[in-house]
Amino acid sequence: HLLYLNKLLKNNKLNTLSVNLDPIAVEKIKNKGLNALLCRAEELHLSSEGFKTDIFLSYEMLEHLFNPIDFLHTMAEKSECEYFVVTVPYVYKSRVALQFINNGSEGSFQAERVHVFELSPDDWDTIFKFSGWEIVHKDKYTQYPSSFPLNLTKYLWRKFDFDGFYGVILKKDSTYSKRYLD
Repeated sequence: HLLYLNKLLKNNKLNTLSVNLDPIAVEKIKNKGLNALLCRAEELHLSSEGFKTDIFLSYEMLEHLFNPIDFLHTMAEKSECEYFVVTVPYVYKSRVALQFINNGSEGSFQAERVHVFELSPDDWDTIFKFSGWEIVHKDKYTQYPSSFPLNLTKYLWRKFDFDGFYGVILKKDSTYSKRYLD
């Protein structure tokens, strides 16, 4: 995504930073000439002091976080960046995913393989506003056609996966977050 955006901008390159828990992914990113950190997204504000970014991008990451509200609030309060582009799985009805608990699996699990929260767009919108962001633009992409006459596939997607993707462009706005006193 970052290479594509920089290609679109031609002479105005974005100052970017990728954050990942996977050391192989971090190495691949660095080999492409981009900045990358091996750390948890929740610890980004600690790891990137002094690093100026033009825009935050998060693709299907928030649903893996233990506390996405705290992460979003920290990014809104402690970063200099004004905008955040986010995509998350689109689900019609919110759910606590934690599939390894629901499936009765044993053993340990890594964050990048476990969805904690899969929330509906309305619930994500409320969290974005509460944590210090205004929604500038939003859109959803579904895995199934919306106007197909025999649209039975959406029920299968909902049962076995998620409906698609929900994306937003956010801009800092503390209208609601500053009202929460605790």
